[in-house]
Amino acid sequence: MKENLLIGLSTLIIGWILGILSNVINDRLKRKSSKRDVIIGIQSELTELQIHLSSVSLRSVCLSGEFNKEFFDWVKPYFLNSFKSADSVIPKEMLNKIPDITKLEDETLFTLMKTALERAPNQNNNSTFTYQNISIPFIDSKITEISLLNVEVQQLLFVLKRDTNFLNNDIDQIWFFNSKTYNEPSEKNLAILNTNIFNLYSRIGRRSKTVVNNIDKILELIKNLSK
Repeated sequence: MKENLLIGLSTLIIGWILGILSNVINDRLKRKSSKRDVIIGIQSELTELQIHLSSVSLRSVCLSGEFNKEFFDWVKPYFLNSFKSADSVIPKEMLNKIPDITKLEDETLFTLMKTALERAPNQNNNSTFTYQNISIPFIDSKITEISLLNVEVQQLLFVLKRDTNFLNNDIDQIWFFNSKTYNEPSEKNLAILNTNIFNLYSRIGRRSKTVVNNIDKILELIKNLSK
């Protein structure tokens, strides 16, 4: 009788322990799966954002007249990635008529880009370039799951969110000042508006470059996490 009681009690305890372990294992598997999905989503979203913001930085530097060799050295790898990404939407007959910029020497590419940018519209023709607000919908929708990542990645993502908010504020100001130039302001007020717009171009160029560099750090960290 006593032996049967001990066997029954032991079975109950073992079953209880196995039940707990099963829940723990399932929870860990779910967390691992969620973590993997979050990492893949972040990589995809930030890669696209980086291509966009490197183009924004380049265009802004063009409009503020600050394109130089130092900036070229920084933007070159992102510019080439953007060009490769655009290959699929550029007509083949057009691609065949232009040189493969990925194979050009730095000095040649720098000269070509500088010439093209100097011919681009300057800050006195603001309507030719339209900024769009920056959004990171996947990251915004995964705030809870981001807590599964390490603290350094979380901090960099929150810095990214803050910096994109700053960028959006500058973009809103660009729209505001641009709208004022169509109200036939006096010559003095137009000069003030153009100065404000010029300064915003410069600031957006710097801020978008900072975000692109931050994305590099995030992508490198989460690449290591996914191994």
